[in-house]
Amino acid sequence: MNEKKSKERKTKRVVVNNQARQVIYNVIQFFELEKASRGYSYPVEAVIERASAATGFSISTVRRIKKEGNVAKSTRTEIGAMKKPRKPRTVIVLDSSEQNTLLDIIHSMYREQKEEPSLNKILAAAKEQMNFKGCRETLRKILKNHLRYEFKSPKKHLFSNLEKKKKKQVDAHKNDARHCYESVTTQLQTL
Repeated sequence: MNEKKSKERKTKRVVVNNQARQVIYNVIQFFELEKASRGYSYPVEAVIERASAATGFSISTVRRIKKEGNVAKSTRTEIGAMKKPRKPRTVIVLDSSEQNTLLDIIHSMYREQKEEPSLNKILAAAKEQMNFKGCRETLRKILKNHLRYEFKSPKKHLFSNLEKKKKKQVDAHKNDARHCYESVTTQLQTL
């Protein structure tokens, strides 16, 4: 008995997506309609119209797919789904003088304004001083890839986060101690 089952299924099952399942169902319905009427719904010579009626797609879609199939057959490739055209990226290239201006902006923030430069601050200054057309991410890529800048979070932020955590722990201990003190004093008062 097990031998029959193994002999019957020699090929793997094929996974069919929902759209293909719908097309197969439409074709079955079309053939059942022809069977019930004991004749053809469309003349045999009208291949495109018959395919359109059987699959449920428009005549123009069936024509386009037939044309793609003929091209694929002649080039020995597969018919592929139409891909959405990608939006071309606008590439911003800075010449050496613009790169130097960008470096001067960063260094002036350190020297004159005595503040840590962030991407947002650099971007605002670059848009103002050199009419920079890019966005924050474009600026980050230029600084990282072309000017070899590395981005690190400032140490003061790291320390302030650690200090906040320690302060929360100390406050929690103080609250626990205060709660213990209050409970002991109320117990002493009741005695």
